Amino acid sequence: MDNVKQEIIRLHEFFVDWMTGILPKTDANFAQFADSLSEDFYIVTPTGQFTQRDTLVTRLYNTHNQRQNFRIWIKNVQIHHTSQDVIVATYEEWQESQDDNITALISTVIFIVDQSKSNDLQWQCVHETRLPM
Repeated sequence: MDNVKQEIIRLHEFFVDWMTGILPKTDANFAQFADSLSEDFYIVTPTGQFTQRDTLVTRLYNTHNQRQNFRIWIKNVQIHHTSQDVIVATYEEWQESQDDNITALISTVIFIVDQSKSNDLQWQCVHETRLPM
């Protein structure tokens, strides 16, 4: 469980550091994100948009230093399934933007167990649902 929670937090800390410009815009820094996704990765957003890995990677790369006073925090990580190769978990992702607007999502993630990746996990897919506020 610890590695799942650590991986979820690690990736979301990257998002904040990238989008606020704390991390310099280098390929090596961006690889912290891109290399953590499987080649078949996809995400389903709260609006039902299906986005594949390559599109997501390009979009996120272009968000460098585009948000100030932005933060994310993770709550309620729960593991729902584990096997030798796959872990399914849910977590809440809370965001606060520069205008003090707070939003929250519950996300389901499927990880592939891969000892060559950060925290021994590779992101396979994410499905997000907006939490009512």
